[in-house]
Amino acid sequence: MNIVNMQKNQEMMKNIKDIKAIIDDAKKHKDKHALTLRNWLLGKTLVEKEFIKQFHQEGLYYLSHELMRVYGEGFQIEFLLNCIHFYKLFPQFSKDYALKKPLLSWPHYQLLLQVYDQKQRAWYEQKALIRQWDTRSLHWNILIDYYAQAHNRSPQREESVPSHLYDETINYESEENNLNILSAFLQNLND
Repeated sequence: MNIVNMQKNQEMMKNIKDIKAIIDDAKKHKDKHALTLRNWLLGKTLVEKEFIKQFHQEGLYYLSHELMRVYGEGFQIEFLLNCIHFYKLFPQFSKDYALKKPLLSWPHYQLLLQVYDQKQRAWYEQKALIRQWDTRSLHWNILIDYYAQAHNRSPQREESVPSHLYDETINYESEENNLNILSAFLQNLND
């Protein structure tokens, strides 16, 4: 093994040790957002240490394998890539956490990562915080494109779309209610 490879391996092992320290530290906190902060810090570490650029895909596979060996099944490559994506799309998260601002849970942020438009993502995040949407409500509102409906108010459109799609969080009290909402939504699409 040449010196360059040895140095790269030593650096990768140091980075993995740093990542394990983040995971171990998050376990000590009883804060309900510690898991979300941990995932943001994992993404930050992977980005700042240029983990993928430096160690390529093999390094990410090795990291995933090592973390799953030590901590269990939750550290697949897709999860690590989500952490990177989370860090890049929500760079202010650690400041909000430090300032004790209201925050969403990790499952909420996983849903928000699927919203490509930054303006829409910020809008859904705000609505979820203000209206205290659970993940099911957030998922549903993203699915029905609640943002577009709320921002395309024309008199004709308002008549064809039920008012609860504009002004209220959708209520998920029963499966029958869900079917009625979906039926009304699909009916309005066909009109």
